[in-house]
Amino acid sequence: MRIAREWARITIAAQSASAHVRRLRLPGGLAMAALLLAGCFALTAAQAQAPASPESTPSLSSGSGGASPSGSGSRQAAVGTVPGAREPARALKASHHSLPTPSSNASTAGQQPNPAPVIRTHTDLGQGPESAVDAQNQPLIQPQDQPVPDPTTSAATDQTDPVQAQLRQSQQNLARAESSTRRTLVAGAVCLVILILIAIAVIVWLSFRAREWNKRSEETLEQAKAVVAQLTPLRDAQEEIRRTLPELLEEVGEQPLNFQEEGTRFPAQALVALDDIDHLAYLGSARLSFSSLSRADAAVYLNGLLLSSVAQLARRDPWAAMARLDRFLDLLGRHGDAVDAHRAAQAYSYRALAAYQVLEAQDSEPSWLRKPARQQTGSLAKQAFGDVAEASRLSPEWRHSAFVEALLCSRFYSSEEGGESSRAELYIRGLRRAISLYKQLIEDKSYRGPARHNLARCYKRIAEQTGEKSDFSDFGYALSSFPTDEELSDEALAARQPDSRDRFLWQWMLADAELFRSAERLNMAEYRSFWIRLLDNKVHLRNWRADLGELQRHDPAMGEWGVQLLYIESPISLANPISRRPERFETPSSGA
Repeated sequence: MRIAREWARITIAAQSASAHVRRLRLPGGLAMAALLLAGCFALTAAQAQAPASPESTPSLSSGSGGASPSGSGSRQAAVGTVPGAREPARALKASHHSLPTPSSNASTAGQQPNPAPVIRTHTDLGQGPESAVDAQNQPLIQPQDQPVPDPTTSAATDQTDPVQAQLRQSQQNLARAESSTRRTLVAGAVCLVILILIAIAVIVWLSFRAREWNKRSEETLEQAKAVVAQLTPLRDAQEEIRRTLPELLEEVGEQPLNFQEEGTRFPAQALVALDDIDHLAYLGSARLSFSSLSRADAAVYLNGLLLSSVAQLARRDPWAAMARLDRFLDLLGRHGDAVDAHRAAQAYSYRALAAYQVLEAQDSEPSWLRKPARQQTGSLAKQAFGDVAEASRLSPEWRHSAFVEALLCSRFYSSEEGGESSRAELYIRGLRRAISLYKQLIEDKSYRGPARHNLARCYKRIAEQTGEKSDFSDFGYALSSFPTDEELSDEALAARQPDSRDRFLWQWMLADAELFRSAERLNMAEYRSFWIRLLDNKVHLRNWRADLGELQRHDPAMGEWGVQLLYIESPISLANPISRRPERFETPSSGA
């Protein structure tokens, strides 16, 4: 039973130690060593804490006599625990066997009695172990020839048996204690050896790990040095970009941003600098160079993006322009105070112009290609109208937004009013909205050349769509109100723009396919005669027939247009000449 209890206690201690080791999450070898060490310590602790069994507890009671003597019983029990107590016990036993019998007493009755043998106990010899040693060295029974029985000897003999039993029990307890001590010392020595081995293993493992960590740190340091060596040219390039981009912006100036204005053309010499600006602001390492922007850097970067997008619009690459403008507006949301509202309005209006160019290119494709892209066209047109409205809100004096809105209304008008309208009705409504915007621009003396040209297109589309003579009359009256080439030249010279594109408005209209390629619902002969008379009245500084012939030589496709103005025919007298309709228009002022 004692062995079972000790084994259960050792098992519980080992399980608890293994649970603690698993919580530490050590590597495999260290975990096994720690479990072994924990088991050894658990075994040692269980042996050290094992309680003494009831059999090992010495009994201090006397045998048959009932209660033991008050003083001598406890002292004799104490003697049983002394290492040298075995020899007194043997002496007492020898004296017991040498006592005289009654027959010998009778035979020796006539002789002279010898003195009684002296039995020395721990009480007589003293309380300490030294007295017990003296008692061992002295003879307990004096030699005699004929012993004489003595009552004192009988009493001592009666008390010897319990003392011997207690001595034997004490000797057994002492043997068990020595065995337990010896096992404990062996277990401790084994645990110490195991601990030393584990410590050596840990030291060796840590040394290998330290070498590996040192090797990795050296490799990481080498990689960091290589990255630094690669980043050094990039850092130099970033500094060069941040220093060069403002210089290029200052060199180009504001003129490319206003290339749509009346009397200004996009400067071709600026395209070279704008290519460099586009490379620094959008292509190459621009995203890394301006990854962290201050207010000043953000202003430079945004202006560079705006100029590069305008250059893409001049090249008729709307998708590239929209990509740069999208990035511009995205950064504007994070750095709103970097540029003023006028710059933001320019970005919105130019993105709407890019959307118009995309829609115009898609509208010229065949019908089987336009139909699948109709949803994309509708969403792009809606975004373009939203950009125009935002540009007008940010900067009402920026008239480019009104010009782009007129372009969108003339081709891709969509009504926000709830109602069922046919596509033809929406188309006519958008054209009339565009006409009102162009007239307002002409009155404000903004974009007068493009506005007059597009105004003629809108009137012609309405007349061709409806086929009514009144609409054709409106078209003729609007063109008759345009200034002559002499007046256009005076306007350009007054504005100090002698090379203005608007100065040659009539020549640009002669090359417009929108006006002369087809006239399905119009009288071809009447339409041709109208243009011949109009050009004869409006063009005086140049010979418009010679200019038209030169244009046809540069563009042979003009020879296939439905309306040809260079046929040699007799003039046609119109029974019903184009008349003025004052109820539709006010009296125009020359050059307005």
